[in-house]
Amino acid sequence: MEQNKKVITITIFILLLGAIFLGIVFFQNDKKTTNQNVVNNQDIKKDAEQQIAKLTEEINGGTKDTEAKRNLARAYYLVGDIESSEKFIKEAMAVNEKAPQYYVDMGLIYQTRGDISAAEEQFKKAVELNTVAYPDPILADFPPEKREELSKRFPPMVYKLPSPYTQLARLYIDQGKNDEAISVLEKGTSVLPTYPDFYLMLSELYRDKDIEKAGIYRKQFEGMLKNETVKKK
Repeated sequence: MEQNKKVITITIFILLLGAIFLGIVFFQNDKKTTNQNVVNNQDIKKDAEQQIAKLTEEINGGTKDTEAKRNLARAYYLVGDIESSEKFIKEAMAVNEKAPQYYVDMGLIYQTRGDISAAEEQFKKAVELNTVAYPDPILADFPPEKREELSKRFPPMVYKLPSPYTQLARLYIDQGKNDEAISVLEKGTSVLPTYPDFYLMLSELYRDKDIEKAGIYRKQFEGMLKNETVKKK
């Protein structure tokens, strides 16, 4: 009887040691993950601060490149200076009020502030305006007067952005409006049929709604990834 008590006591002691050990391991792993996230955030913030210094110098030097202001706005957003971010996005929008990417950025700013209605309005505007035209970068090597002449002969490249659809869909998902998110993403697939993230998001949204359709979207997503991998080889 006494012997059994000793065995039970030792067993309990070993189990307690095991639990403590596992707790330490999990704590250390969690700590490593947290530390890694902190390092990553610090790196992002450091890069953004360097961009702010560089772009501020360019803008103060008189550059008329609206993308410089947009990039400065994004850098300010990353360091948490939302007011400065909004200021430079609005300055860029004043020059080109039909650029969808600026409305995406404004939507993110409003979303960060918790103004969901205003964010939705901005993302919808981005979807509505979603046509981006960029001149051939080679033209930048020519003087302005020659550049204008050449741009008439060689029209700018025109394409669509995926971000108006993905950001609006994510806004709806955060509100539990999955049907609205599905509608936006399926519209995105008709505009940009080769953008894989649309199909990944749709497969997740359909998982509890229509498992067969979820599987179809998942296969499309995986097929696109496979094609991209083959192209890179």
